[in-house]
Amino acid sequence: MIALLKKELRLFFGSFAGYVIITGFLILNWLWLWALNTDSNILNSGFADLSQFFNSTAWLFILVVPALTMKSFSDEYQTGTIEILKTKPVSDWDLILGKFTATLVIIILILLPTLFYAYSIFNLAMPVGNIEFGSLIGSYIGLIFLAASFASIGLWVSSFSKSILVALLAAITVSFLVFSGIQEFAKLLPNYNLESFAMLTHFTSISRGVIDMQDIIYFVLVSFFFLNLTNFNISTKKNKNKLLYSLIIISIIYIASSNFNKRFDLTQDKKYTLSPSSIEILENLDQPAVVRIYLEGDFPSEFKRLQTETKQLLEELKAINRNLKIFFIDPKKNLSELIKKGLAPSRLTVEENGVTSESIILPWATVTYKNKTENIGLLKNSNPKDTQEKQLENSIQNLEYAFVSALKKVSSKKEKSIVILAGNGELEDIYLYSLLENLGTNYHLAKFTLDSVKTSPKKTLEHLNSYNLAIIAKPTKAFSEKEKYALDQYLLNGGKSIWMVDNIHAEMDSLQRNGKTLAYPRNLNLDDFFFRYGARINQNLIKDLYASKISLATGNTGNKTNFESFLWFYAPLVTPTNNHPIVNNISPVKFSFVSSIDTLKNNIKKTILLQSSTLSKEIQTPAIIKLNSVSEKPDPTMYRNGNKTLGLLLEGAFTSAYKDRIKPIEIENPKETGVLSKMILIADGDIGKNQVHQGKPIELGIDKWTQEYYGNKEFLLNSIEYLLDDTGLISIRSKEISLKTLNKNKVLQNKTFWITLNFFIPILLTLIFGSAYYYYKKNKYGKPIS
Repeated sequence: MIALLKKELRLFFGSFAGYVIITGFLILNWLWLWALNTDSNILNSGFADLSQFFNSTAWLFILVVPALTMKSFSDEYQTGTIEILKTKPVSDWDLILGKFTATLVIIILILLPTLFYAYSIFNLAMPVGNIEFGSLIGSYIGLIFLAASFASIGLWVSSFSKSILVALLAAITVSFLVFSGIQEFAKLLPNYNLESFAMLTHFTSISRGVIDMQDIIYFVLVSFFFLNLTNFNISTKKNKNKLLYSLIIISIIYIASSNFNKRFDLTQDKKYTLSPSSIEILENLDQPAVVRIYLEGDFPSEFKRLQTETKQLLEELKAINRNLKIFFIDPKKNLSELIKKGLAPSRLTVEENGVTSESIILPWATVTYKNKTENIGLLKNSNPKDTQEKQLENSIQNLEYAFVSALKKVSSKKEKSIVILAGNGELEDIYLYSLLENLGTNYHLAKFTLDSVKTSPKKTLEHLNSYNLAIIAKPTKAFSEKEKYALDQYLLNGGKSIWMVDNIHAEMDSLQRNGKTLAYPRNLNLDDFFFRYGARINQNLIKDLYASKISLATGNTGNKTNFESFLWFYAPLVTPTNNHPIVNNISPVKFSFVSSIDTLKNNIKKTILLQSSTLSKEIQTPAIIKLNSVSEKPDPTMYRNGNKTLGLLLEGAFTSAYKDRIKPIEIENPKETGVLSKMILIADGDIGKNQVHQGKPIELGIDKWTQEYYGNKEFLLNSIEYLLDDTGLISIRSKEISLKTLNKNKVLQNKTFWITLNFFIPILLTLIFGSAYYYYKKNKYGKPIS
């Protein structure tokens, strides 16, 4: 076999035709990836990876590999050398494997000059060297396995015909059908899972940098299958039984491999490794779940990456459960109807070759399962100060959580229940409408007052304990000791709670009517309650130079009132800085007249979720707040109090606030130390309050005057999911994924240089190799290349 291998390599590298194939391959890749102004242009994409190269090379191999194998047996038949070979002490398998191995070696040598592409993006990355090596290695491995499959097909086809042209065209046709044709046919029969037989499906998986043993086994079996057919064709004695046994063994191994799920994610941040929670939710889908993604059509090349990453994630999800049916749809065909369903378009700023323009896309998906549909926003709202690249990175980072969470919502029954406490002056329903509307799709909601605790404490507590979570939104009336004790026992029995508390009376409505208002402490009788749990809401207000805006009338033009937006330092705008799943990667949260929270040492774990910026200060109350202060220029030296805690998560086995105290009511088996539970304490009662326009509630987080969007709703929904999440699904939000981007300025300044370099260097390397081989052959055999 070694002698045959050397012979095949000498024939290829000893002819100009071989170098024509190599040069043609490099030129086509250069045009597609570097020269032509297309979406596949690496410099236009803005990302430091070679995904476009691996995609284009996979298709080029459909032409290149048959060109390498077309003469393998056809030429032997045509010249009659096949008969001579059969008289030699060489088995049919030696002959086949010699030619097959030679083709693979040639492919590897053809790919070597393309490593210069990796060198280019290595230098153009921001910072230099910030590229995904794991994905790069996996993709090259995928190309070699793909080439091996195409080579086996080419050898099989070549063993049929004496005509080299027929062998070439037939091999291209068969390779195309196996690579892509099966997948297209599978779309016509979605219920039969034929995609698993498509080569493109397996290559797509491995080319991402994920080495799945099922994919490796698939490529090995495909190669072995066609090599067996080749052996049968060239064999003098046609042993059909032997061929049949081989095919049966191949089939058994392929079927058995479906139960072998060993995967190696070579990517640096393990972006294609699904969490156990995701896998558990996916495995529970027992009927088709239809996913429609509205990311087809023309949109900025940078956001093609969002499309690509979405496709790749959905392929990972589908690998777990084939009940997932995925469709990419161009939204322009039905835009108005989609907008009516709540899929709002996004306006993007696009910078290309130094020219800035705007583009509109509809970055949404929907999941439908058993007649339930959930909308998924693919483009995450983020900090307004974030770059578009950062927004895109945040969106891609959020994809797994967004899709799996939606699948959980449409496939799960409402098992958890939430109680909205009333009776102590809490927010009216219309101001909680936006939040409760979202919660109502996944949880049982109920309203509950603690009035009956005076007369029926046992029954009241039993009723309260039947709920999984209690929401207390901006109470304005003091809690009695009996009510506090009921809530204390609820917590100790494992009940979760979210407290949104205004410890200071200060209202924007009063301020805007009168131009000033008195801010004074509100007596809620909760200080000792929270103190025992390890927290204290202070009787102050926080002013922060990082603040949201308010819109105020500044005069009239004719009959029209002029409005202007001003920074309002009593409304801190908080951008979370930690990676806790509740706050990781969410938009800035808006507060209004918020107090600070102190933490006390005890056995409870405390996590600061939201805090003011370092440029903040405390205002002690009572204090007069004046609206005209918006026109005053703040003195930064006065805002040096540092970060102040505004939102706090408490977790652990709580000690009763009434331990070693007289109990206000008698109940059976009162607890002094509770089971593990959780509580979130927010020192702002308005954080969950949506605004109302013309008597109708608007989306929580949207300011009706400035049209700014804030992350209040996302924060509260994440908080509730964290408190009630038994699967750990929300922990996915802590997963960090960083996109490898190109240095745009460097690309713009040196674009011609890198385009030219990527043309000449790979071809120059080929010429150097060819020249070295020429002189080696001339010196050894005294013959030039023929």
